[in-house]
Amino acid sequence: MQSSADDVSGVNADDLVRRQRAELQNAYLRGVHRLRWNADRLAAERQRRLRELLLWAAERSPFWRARLAGRDLTTFTEADLPSLPVLTRAEMMKEFDRLVTVPELTLARVSEHVEHLDADRYLDGKYRAIKTSGATGTEALHVYGWEAFITFVMQGSRWTGRRGE
Repeated sequence: MQSSADDVSGVNADDLVRRQRAELQNAYLRGVHRLRWNADRLAAERQRRLRELLLWAAERSPFWRARLAGRDLTTFTEADLPSLPVLTRAEMMKEFDRLVTVPELTLARVSEHVEHLDADRYLDGKYRAIKTSGATGTEALHVYGWEAFITFVMQGSRWTGRRGE
């Protein structure tokens, strides 16, 4: 199975959608295997992924580099999460260009992409962008890389599955 790291620039949008749906099916199967993990293994995986996420953000985003400065991210734990300030939607949108980990994904570019969507399309053949409704008072743009979008869909599936849908 090809991964998100593969070049998709020459692939048409419908093929990308089909490919991502196939990867989602594989992600469901991997998720089923994790249902058998014990609590210690789940906690270890959460810890590993938390540190991986924080290190990635601090290396690639000026906003997160500043926000996480002075913390040892190699030893950061879930118990340390309350020490971080909450990122509000308003702050996220104000700091968008400094916050993203891909510098070419500016607020202007992502906004233009979302405003001109007429179907399920990818930005640069790699990114999914969505705009929230602003029901809480602030509209927000969210951009997902290939694997992150799969994770996003899987998280939604988890909650609908718990409701029996």
